[in-house]
Amino acid sequence: MAQSSKTKIAHVCAFCGGPVELESSEIIAPCGNCGSMLRLLPQSGMESFLVQGDLPRREALFFLERELKKRNMPLINRRGKIEKVYLPFYRASGKVYNYRKRYIEHVTASEDGQEYRYNTEEQNSALRDREMSFAAFDSGEYGIESLGVRTSVMRLLPLTPKRAADRRFIDLKYDLTYALGRYERSIGSYERFASQQSASNYSKALCPQISVVYLPLWIINFSIDSGNHYGIVDCIAKRVVKVEEGKFDFGELNFDSSREGTVFKMVAHRCEHCGFDLPRQKNGEMFICSNCGRMYQSRGEKYQSMQINLPRGDHRHNLLFPFWMFRLSNSDHAEIIKKALVFDSDTIFIPAFEISNLKRAARLSLSLSRAIDEIDFDRLDESDYNFTAACVDSEHAWKMVLPYLLAGKDNLEHLDLEALWRLYLEYDEKKLIWLPFVEEGYFYRGLTVGLGFEKTALVT
Repeated sequence: MAQSSKTKIAHVCAFCGGPVELESSEIIAPCGNCGSMLRLLPQSGMESFLVQGDLPRREALFFLERELKKRNMPLINRRGKIEKVYLPFYRASGKVYNYRKRYIEHVTASEDGQEYRYNTEEQNSALRDREMSFAAFDSGEYGIESLGVRTSVMRLLPLTPKRAADRRFIDLKYDLTYALGRYERSIGSYERFASQQSASNYSKALCPQISVVYLPLWIINFSIDSGNHYGIVDCIAKRVVKVEEGKFDFGELNFDSSREGTVFKMVAHRCEHCGFDLPRQKNGEMFICSNCGRMYQSRGEKYQSMQINLPRGDHRHNLLFPFWMFRLSNSDHAEIIKKALVFDSDTIFIPAFEISNLKRAARLSLSLSRAIDEIDFDRLDESDYNFTAACVDSEHAWKMVLPYLLAGKDNLEHLDLEALWRLYLEYDEKKLIWLPFVEEGYFYRGLTVGLGFEKTALVT
């Protein structure tokens, strides 16, 4: 398993049919032909893709004959049934919260030459992107268990109804529950392997996204002097992955006859007031038109106009950063977490923009939560503010609450992390607000309602 890749997904422009390429985490991109800014509508259910790249039948036979020559086997006497099939793989990606505690032994010597030993403890919390893939079928007979390094170089094609026609898809053997469980178990194994022997480790997968990726293979029956054989050729890697004695029985394969493809729809990403393109960003929750200043929230194919939540005061010369403000509900679970983490506020602020450093994000969230439990907001519709658009939706932000609270603590040794993760936090209110910061060198200082917070780096 590797870190999240830059896998490209090739869509089609809704206006001219030109290419629109998005990274796997993006939903907004310009058309490469007409330049229209487009937004990909979220799909219901699991997404399915094909790995772009194919191998003609004659080339598959060439690679098979070359493999036979390498193995000092006779060349093919007669070809039997040859068929291309598509193997399903689960591709899982998400964020992973990792807490690691390491004991360091120190050795010092006094003036009289006496040796002294003592231990110190080092704790570290991190939030990383992790991606993996694994077979969604019985992998024993095909010789491939994972998409492997392909995930870092793949260009995927959405499995549309047109692309699904006349292709033979192997049926999924495992369901989504299995895929999520496999991802979470693999995350824990990977983090333990990556940690040092002297470290204790705890990992938790957050916001996992599961999709199905189909890989094309040629299965070739053939005979040589010693009898019947069959070979399996990977169309993407362009290599033979298996050569076995006997005859491959295509009649025993379970094909998915219901695989009809999914419609991946792209719509215009334009301000409904003035027609200008809305900002391009990897993800989108709220958008602000740079031309007329209107603010929108995406609602399917349409955009819903919304007002701005901003603390009272004149902040036109400050940078305004978006935060999700959650009011924790008065529940037993919330009380347990607040007591365990010595957190006395009912309000938690989660950045609605990406901060790569978890400690910085946690420090900022906690300083805001503790400094202002009640903020008096105006609802504004003015346009001359320096807004940073929100790119983290409320669902993902809410899953960051516990990681941020944990990352803000210096000592987690006394906590039962497994028990804390089993507690389900509820909130009574959520609100997207913008808080003003003025730049001071590489840092920003908060100036909300006259209160200055600690200097907190917002740069990623």
